[in-house]
Amino acid sequence: MHKFLKHYRLSITVPTGIMGVLFIIALAQQGCKTANSPGPISAVEPSGQDIGTISAMKLDYSGNPTVKDVSHTVIAYYFHRTVRCPGCLQIEFMADQAIRETFNRELKDSNLVWLVLNMEEPDNQEFVDEYDLDASTLVLTYSASNGKGRWKKLEKVWELMHEPEAFGRYVEKEVADYLTNK
Repeated sequence: MHKFLKHYRLSITVPTGIMGVLFIIALAQQGCKTANSPGPISAVEPSGQDIGTISAMKLDYSGNPTVKDVSHTVIAYYFHRTVRCPGCLQIEFMADQAIRETFNRELKDSNLVWLVLNMEEPDNQEFVDEYDLDASTLVLTYSASNGKGRWKKLEKVWELMHEPEAFGRYVEKEVADYLTNK
């Protein structure tokens, strides 16, 4: 009887464990641009925090919301899902680093705003629709009071995530272009 119980437990716990692992992997890949990220990635959560939408709100450099006119500001958004893979975290970290190190003055002067938003929160659905988001994405926007605004997805971040120097140059160039071509 003891051998039967041992075999019975193994026949239940092994498949259940495998299914659990597969479920966790599927959840982790839900927000990824690609299911297969080549090579190991060490991800570090950046110091930024999710703050929700910013319709008439801006962040001061310390990350505190302040009410200001954001009609002539470049906004760099990093949109992510609730469940995040190492690649998604790595892209956020590297974008945060490139923007904060290169555009420190612009952030302080509020000419540039850096926001990290969860695109699965109901309040952020308008962004998902407007920017056609289906995965974690870095988006640059500029809104002018005359209604002539523009936005751009920085899609190469996924290709460059394993090349930190090229990634940084790409993000810096795109942000600089938006800041100089308002």
